[in-house]
Amino acid sequence: MTGSRASAPPEVTLEMLYRLLGVPEHQSRRELIRRGRTVSPRLPQLLISAAARENVPLGPGTRDELRRARARAAQYADLCDAVRSAVPAVRLAKGPSLARWYPADLLRPVGDLDLDFETEEQLWQAARILCDRVPVEGIDLALTGHEGRTDVTLALKWPSEDELFDQPCAVELTTVSFPGDLGGTVPPRYTLPDDQTLADLLSVAEERFQRPFNAKDAVDVLMLLTHSPPEPGPLAEAATAHRLAPELLELLTYTGDGTGAALDDLCDLLREPAADELSHREAAAHAKRASEAPDTATVDGRLRAGLPVPGLLLNWRQDPAAGPRATRYDSDGVTLLRTPVADFLLVCDEVVSRDAYDTALAVLERLEAVR
Repeated sequence: MTGSRASAPPEVTLEMLYRLLGVPEHQSRRELIRRGRTVSPRLPQLLISAAARENVPLGPGTRDELRRARARAAQYADLCDAVRSAVPAVRLAKGPSLARWYPADLLRPVGDLDLDFETEEQLWQAARILCDRVPVEGIDLALTGHEGRTDVTLALKWPSEDELFDQPCAVELTTVSFPGDLGGTVPPRYTLPDDQTLADLLSVAEERFQRPFNAKDAVDVLMLLTHSPPEPGPLAEAATAHRLAPELLELLTYTGDGTGAALDDLCDLLREPAADELSHREAAAHAKRASEAPDTATVDGRLRAGLPVPGLLLNWRQDPAAGPRATRYDSDGVTLLRTPVADFLLVCDEVVSRDAYDTALAVLERLEAVR
């Protein structure tokens, strides 16, 4: 890589992390950790491990935080292996795929595990495997639509080791590799690049639609470009094809400014496609403003408008004979989705009325009676 190979990438240090988080260097390390928690509940895992690398003494609290994080990462790795053994086509992005480039004594923050599937059948097959292996207590479901296609995103959650301190463990399964933005100017994209490095980089860039970039993202980029740098041309082409040139340019600029990494050549390659993409989005936004207001009061209306349709969990399914796909039922003014692992009421409003909930249960009871 012209820009990244020209000089050795900088080492991840506390000084670098102070700079990335905007903490004045005269402030204490305790303030660095506190600032990290305001950015993300998991970012301190990276900060604490970086401190330990520089021989900062750790107390029992910080040592146990790192231990719990490593245990969570190991569990996710085991779950990923179990899914891959049954569904070889599953794709990983971010998470363990990026963590493999970190040195053993620098811990990548561990949140959830993201799994990408080509088909809905593969997604539900994996969901069943996961439900058999971990004590799933919560399940979030959302349908999304685009140009007549409907996709599923599912999050399976179970208690963390320390429920008062850590967020629940979670695996997110989806048939949408890149969801895009809710404004509708960047549509869903359904495939990851074949090259895993490109898939990881673009998946980090996609996060910009949900939140600002932070220190973890910069270190992810630094680790990846240190150990598995992509060729600049294919990277720019992939960013353009996946409609992510502006986000990748922002990510690389943020990384270069905060870490001192030499990324100017890569950034220069992205400036023109990023400008073209932003112009395309502005035109799409203008067309959207000029069009009629979408129907958001019905499931089909929301799907046509590209808005997510959440599912309210009604009950878990214990039927081994359940089919490999979800089945939708419209009856009595409610819409049910029966999946291989649970039944849901599809909703269009933040608040679900008691009448709608009771009606959904009655419809579900009738469906069970004629099964």
